Amino acid sequence: MLPDVMKAVTGRTFPSRTAVLEGYARYRFKRRVYPGLVSEAGGRVEGVLYLNLDGRSLALLDEFEGPWYKKATVRVAPECGGLLCQSYLVADNCRKLLGREYWDVERFMRDHLKTYLRECKS
Repeated sequence: MLPDVMKAVTGRTFPSRTAVLEGYARYRFKRRVYPGLVSEAGGRVEGVLYLNLDGRSLALLDEFEGPWYKKATVRVAPECGGLLCQSYLVADNCRKLLGREYWDVERFMRDHLKTYLRECKS
């Protein structure tokens, strides 16, 4: 979701736009600082839609996301264009790793982003 993390993982920047997913929620993983996206009736998640990703960058993102996630096709909300896009959802067998706390992007940026970026690059 964050351009700095995208650049740390792929080495590139991409055009982007804000997007909303209806029917999804983003929770913090237990004992971790990063989020997991899951389908949830009545949920609503604001995020970022990156455009024009190349195959190499997608492969790097797949590797970065690892086995806790699965790539899925989702549709952004109509007010964001109703586009079909790819997103990383928490794999069904890993949902138990999520806490009950919603992931807060502002808190993450304030408290964890610098350290997280260093870990992404190593």
